Amino acid sequence: MKKIKIVIWDLDDTFWSGTLSEGKVDQIDDNIKLVKHLTDIGIMNSISSKNDFQVAKNKLQEMGVWDYFIFPHINWEPKGQQVKQLLKDCSLRVENALFVDDNEMNLQEVEFYNPGINIVNSQDRKSMSELWTIVGKEDQEHERLKQYKILEIKNRDSKSFFSNEEFLYSSDISVEICEDCENHSERLIDLINRSNQLNYTKIRVDENDFNKLLKEKDRKNGYVKVFDNYGDYGIVGFFSIKNGNAEHFLFSCRTIGMGIEQYVYAKLGFPHITVKGEVRSELDNHTIPRWINNNKTNSSKQINKEIRGKINILISGGCDLEQFAAYLKSGNSKIEYRFNNGIVRHDNTYYWIGANSYSDEVKKEMINNLPFIKELTFDRSIYDSNYNIVVLSLLMDYTQALYRNKKNPNIIIAHGNFDRPITLDSIPDYMTREEVEYLVNNYDFIGGISNDNLKRNLDIIRNSINPDTTLIIINGCEVPVENNLEIDRYIKHQEYNKIVDDFVSLHDNTYLLDVRKIVMERKQLSDNIRHYNREVYYSMANEFVSLINQICNTELSSSKKKSFLWGIKWKYYRLKEKQKWKR
Repeated sequence: MKKIKIVIWDLDDTFWSGTLSEGKVDQIDDNIKLVKHLTDIGIMNSISSKNDFQVAKNKLQEMGVWDYFIFPHINWEPKGQQVKQLLKDCSLRVENALFVDDNEMNLQEVEFYNPGINIVNSQDRKSMSELWTIVGKEDQEHERLKQYKILEIKNRDSKSFFSNEEFLYSSDISVEICEDCENHSERLIDLINRSNQLNYTKIRVDENDFNKLLKEKDRKNGYVKVFDNYGDYGIVGFFSIKNGNAEHFLFSCRTIGMGIEQYVYAKLGFPHITVKGEVRSELDNHTIPRWINNNKTNSSKQINKEIRGKINILISGGCDLEQFAAYLKSGNSKIEYRFNNGIVRHDNTYYWIGANSYSDEVKKEMINNLPFIKELTFDRSIYDSNYNIVVLSLLMDYTQALYRNKKNPNIIIAHGNFDRPITLDSIPDYMTREEVEYLVNNYDFIGGISNDNLKRNLDIIRNSINPDTTLIIINGCEVPVENNLEIDRYIKHQEYNKIVDDFVSLHDNTYLLDVRKIVMERKQLSDNIRHYNREVYYSMANEFVSLINQICNTELSSSKKKSFLWGIKWKYYRLKEKQKWKR
């Protein structure tokens, strides 16, 4: 039993003698001692039991052992599914788990739903005695248990967020990459040899191998430390790179789902990795998780209100809105996001209109010849009638340069800054000369969007969206920024904001999330007029939720109100049924 990392216990006639729901049970002292022993050597313990949760918890507290268990599943669900969910919660593989039960049918069920899991019948004394031989690593301070308790709290908290990304932003994850590997050799050797799910090369080492590796001058070695709002995870990763090739690249399973491996991979410049075997998370060569090492100012704040009602919301805009989204509390509503990705953008009125009006041939030609246009550029989600509310940020209209097709003046693309055209004398580092030649030969630079065209585009979008869909526009701030790239940019914002004000006032079911009321000082901006500090995004989220609740109370169509009321009735019905079932 060298590879066991968790023992999952049945309770009735396994951990104790007797059936709790039928009366008195007798504790089995050897099992209590075994749980404590396993914890002392870094092996975790959990529970899969068909029982009343609170009654079982009270009994285990009385025995003084409740706090030794992680992710206990005590309910009336089938045990095969209980164990499957439990291992998912713990981020552990089935082959690293051992399930103990007195009922042969339960053992077979768990084995069926979790192929590869280890099982032991608690009535088999010889097999039970072998649990004492499980190999672990001394952990008298119960550091491993503490880490899983943190994971348990995180798992619970994450359920209050609409998406995992939203939860990650709220967690304030910080990553530190260090190089003094020789000072932590014991921990790193153990990590190299024990990690599997996030071990990309699976090359094992002994002490001599590791020491030789550290002495090679042409090799870059480092380890990774992580901490967030929930605590300090300590050393959770290691890498070793030689000649651009990552011979070791691995992380503790405790970091699964946090994006740590992708962040470090990007920070190292996307080195080549020959992946061996299965890994829990694939790497890509172009993204870096934005929620890691983000500005921590006010990031632990919670939104003051949550969205009331049961509505579907789509928010489309720039990547800066990811910080705004991190604070949103959706309640029973569903929020979806369409944020741009690097140089590939879709958050411009010409692209929203082009998604509807450009032919497939035109789109395909753009995608094949221009690196900043991809399929997602022509996303049509805003026209989906399933959304009750569509939110559009106009910052790219306020910013981007426009290029008109020389053959068809109705075809316009948006990219870069409105005052700096792309030419053969100024080729961006993400474009080849051939791509710039295609742009110059087929399109004329026409600068920024005119006031009349902004008004026209907004009218087209409003008329193309389902009339029952509420449209919310996010405008731009009007605070001057003193640098060479932002000269008088705020004046253009003032002009465009007036167009948006008129547009909102003239159209039904159309609202404004007014950034001007929130951003009024230079210190609220970061590097340019479009990027705000965390406090601003927090205030925007509060303002947004207030606006949504106002709309739900006063402007929803009768069909939406009916849907909202149905959601309340359904929740009430489920509650009554649950109470009746308990009786």
